[in-house]
Amino acid sequence: MSTRKAFTLIELLVVIAIIAILIGLLLPAVQKVREAAAKAKCSNSLKQIGTAMHNYQTTFMSLPPGDTGNGNNGTWLHYLLPYLEQEALFKMYTNLAGQSGAAPSYSTAGNNLTVSQTQIAALVCPSEPNSRGTNANNYKFHNYVVNYGNTHRTQNKTGRDPFSAAIRPSFAGAPFTYSGTFPPVTYDFKDITDGLSNTLLAAEILQGVSILPGTTEFRGMTWYGPGAGFTTFATPNSATQDRIQFANYCNNQALQGLPCTAGADWALAARSKHTGGVNVGMLDGGVRFIANSITPVTWSLLGSSKDDLPLPADF
Repeated sequence: MSTRKAFTLIELLVVIAIIAILIGLLLPAVQKVREAAAKAKCSNSLKQIGTAMHNYQTTFMSLPPGDTGNGNNGTWLHYLLPYLEQEALFKMYTNLAGQSGAAPSYSTAGNNLTVSQTQIAALVCPSEPNSRGTNANNYKFHNYVVNYGNTHRTQNKTGRDPFSAAIRPSFAGAPFTYSGTFPPVTYDFKDITDGLSNTLLAAEILQGVSILPGTTEFRGMTWYGPGAGFTTFATPNSATQDRIQFANYCNNQALQGLPCTAGADWALAARSKHTGGVNVGMLDGGVRFIANSITPVTWSLLGSSKDDLPLPADF
């Protein structure tokens, strides 16, 4: 009569150890596949934004405004909604560009606030760890912002870049700007004298997080003008602090890749959770991955639309 031999404790431990080793080998591969998929989705989102911008340009013979009413009455995202299959949201928003004065704005109760509390899934990167509204008003955030040039949001036109010790050209044009007037200031493709393939259209940004008492966040809040753009004052994912005009809007979270300090104006860097760099969209509709190691000079030139200088070889 045969008897069945049971596993000994040592054999069981060996099997468990082998399984643990296999899992340890498998997890990094799974994470790499997941990150590659997230990076590809982000790239596709920027491609959609580029296509929408080109469709807008064809219709109106200009790019949309960057932000209007000094940031309070709509941004490029509001204007682009019909080209992102969001016609209903576009029709819901009132007083776009402040044609009726300062109010209602993005934060006014009613339809405008409903828009500001809406998140468009296609504009959220899967790698984003903070994909939610992050202030008391439950504003919704996104991960793609447009190019305001190489200095800061109000685009100083004299002197050197005020936010970096690196020697770089003074402000030399950008595809978008802020505007407190009606009609708002806009630019056409013909204004991009450096060439569409040599000028940044949009880039990724990390969504800010409000965790400190008495503070809020607007990095990535693309329904609000100052949160809807980036500049190339600092290279991608730089440890250089974002400059935020109001101290209570700055939540310095350097360990999360969100360093900031209070400054005279807004200057937000392109940031992502992708390994080694960020996805960007170019004005010609192309999408590229830019390494964190790109030189400050090259990055500054990519952010400029009228510097009339050749791009260095590292691009």
